[in-house]
Amino acid sequence: MIKKWNAVCSWMLTLFLLGHMLTMSIPMLTGGHDYSDCQILAGGIVATVLIHVVLCIVSYYPRRGILNFHRYRKENWRLITQRISGIVILILLYPHMRVLHLIISGASFSGGAKFLVLVTEILFAGAAFLHLSVSFSRSMLTLGLLRNDRMEKLVDCVTWIICGLLMVLTVVARIRL
Repeated sequence: MIKKWNAVCSWMLTLFLLGHMLTMSIPMLTGGHDYSDCQILAGGIVATVLIHVVLCIVSYYPRRGILNFHRYRKENWRLITQRISGIVILILLYPHMRVLHLIISGASFSGGAKFLVLVTEILFAGAAFLHLSVSFSRSMLTLGLLRNDRMEKLVDCVTWIICGLLMVLTVVARIRL
């Protein structure tokens, strides 16, 4: 039951993430300055991320053990990628929020600061889209929305394409900072 709630939480997080990304990227690409929708969605993302992390820990670790690192070698690549990308997201979440707060308040970056912001923002977005790409079909399986391996592969393919295109949009928007 916890896994199903976590799957629903991940879908909410996906919707918040896509909305946040679009409301942040469109003003950056068009030169606009209205980020109010972006801030509202960011608050929803932070709350949902906290719930998602707790549900992940509660649903995964009691069965496998928190400190059983040797078992990770036996897990599938999706689970390992989910954990690594999730940790990268959590590490880069505060710098991402800080940078976007500075952008909203009208700050501009140049030289080394601009390069550092660009790299950390691309890493953050890449980790988020990677996490979404490897997790989306699994959440559909958990909720019983996919019936066979063929459908899972199709959803994976479409998700990877969409996340790749959104990553390109994000990179272009960040370069235009």
